[in-house]
Amino acid sequence: MRNVYFTYIITLALCCFNFNTTIAQPKTAKDVGVDVYFAHYSEWMANTVCFNQSVYHNDNSIVAEAMLDTWLAYPDHISYDVREAVKNYAALVNEEGTVADWNADKASQLDYIRPGRFFIRYYNLIDKQKDEKFTKFCSNLLDYLGKMGRTMSGSTPNGPWFHKSIAYPNQVWLDGSYMGIPFYSLAGPELKSEQKEAIFTDAVTQLELIDKVTYDQPTDLWRHGWDENCKTKWACKEFNYDFGAPETYDKTSGRSSHAWGRAMGWYAMACLEVLDNMEEFEIPHTDKRYQSMLSLFGRIMNSVKAHQDPTSNLWYCILDVAPNDAAYRSVNKKRDNYIEATASAMFTYCMLRGYYDGYLTDASYFEAGKKAYCSMIKTLVQDNRDNGINLAQCCKAGGLNNEKDGSFAYYMNEDIVMNDNKGVAPFIWASLAAEKMGYDMLSNSFSKPYVKKEPRVISVKKQAEKTTTTNSNKKTTNSTNKTKTGGTKTRK
Repeated sequence: MRNVYFTYIITLALCCFNFNTTIAQPKTAKDVGVDVYFAHYSEWMANTVCFNQSVYHNDNSIVAEAMLDTWLAYPDHISYDVREAVKNYAALVNEEGTVADWNADKASQLDYIRPGRFFIRYYNLIDKQKDEKFTKFCSNLLDYLGKMGRTMSGSTPNGPWFHKSIAYPNQVWLDGSYMGIPFYSLAGPELKSEQKEAIFTDAVTQLELIDKVTYDQPTDLWRHGWDENCKTKWACKEFNYDFGAPETYDKTSGRSSHAWGRAMGWYAMACLEVLDNMEEFEIPHTDKRYQSMLSLFGRIMNSVKAHQDPTSNLWYCILDVAPNDAAYRSVNKKRDNYIEATASAMFTYCMLRGYYDGYLTDASYFEAGKKAYCSMIKTLVQDNRDNGINLAQCCKAGGLNNEKDGSFAYYMNEDIVMNDNKGVAPFIWASLAAEKMGYDMLSNSFSKPYVKKEPRVISVKKQAEKTTTTNSNKKTTNSTNKTKTGGTKTRK
């Protein structure tokens, strides 16, 4: 009776509220015959998209992982449908420790490595039986990574993995940094603990080298991809689409023409998750690898903040082309540059989470993240009239090959859709961060106080004290206990 009364009061309050503040306002939905009030956008979006996430692929896996995090954040309130969707995604791994239709081609693509992060986290956080099929599957994924082709072959250290060893050899995409490295640096130290140091060194080195080969100093942005042989059309600027003069100047570096927002979002989230993994496995804050990741993440987010659109507080699809740029005005394309939801969700998430967890220390990131999140709610989140919400203006796809030439016109000709998984998951994560940081749904503002975590850079003395205490505690811990990736330590 109390829940019914609470729902009635909330609904009455919403009827009196000025609905111009946001496009989509909270409502009630049916959950096992009981009215449930969606008190958070994270829950609302998770409940909207939970029915179609049963495919083994990276974009479905990150939605499953975002739903998992929503379940962990609101265990007493999350809907039955979301819980079941998370369990159903976990059920894709069969009793033999593999998934249906697995083949050598999938084993050669970073896109099919990313789901492993969901499975290792599910194993540690939800699976009460500790079913070994998950650790077997993730161990196999680690073995596949060990056989993945690498750029800069023969050098010391080896370079980043090929994006797809068979289809796209010798190519590095920012997308791939997120598909492989966060899983590698989470599952690797847990399942192959004797290799922990080498794995973190390799993970950090790959991200550093990706920075080296994709960073464009004149724009302070990172290009979508790099071909070390400079043989593909997108690398040597042999365009299939109309192109503007600025796209042709760089024909020898192997980099693609533009800084695609979503690709930079993947790269930023990769750095964030590797920092999380370093926290999980107690890499000292003074360790040069940790400091390198902190610095790289800070550089990326500083560039992101500088390229935030001052009018919408969000980000354009292509970050290095200004709206109505004269150089591209005559290019034949479906549309002009536009505010794009998937990149905006990724950047907003990284700003809010990064500041909350102390990876970013300047309060300007919090201010920028707050403005971005409120703007997303007001301009991109829409009521779908069926107890759900839509995230509008999502770029459906973005690739690089001899047809997809990386030109501005190519990106502008890609379809725009609602609720693309690559935007939905970051939006849920951004919402979870916002909700921890005082976001109020009714006023669409950050009006509630919260306690910020301590900055990540600590003194050598304090780190030594922490290490001594940790080692002392470990001596009293049962040696058979498994390493966890959960509890309050898993923040994503």
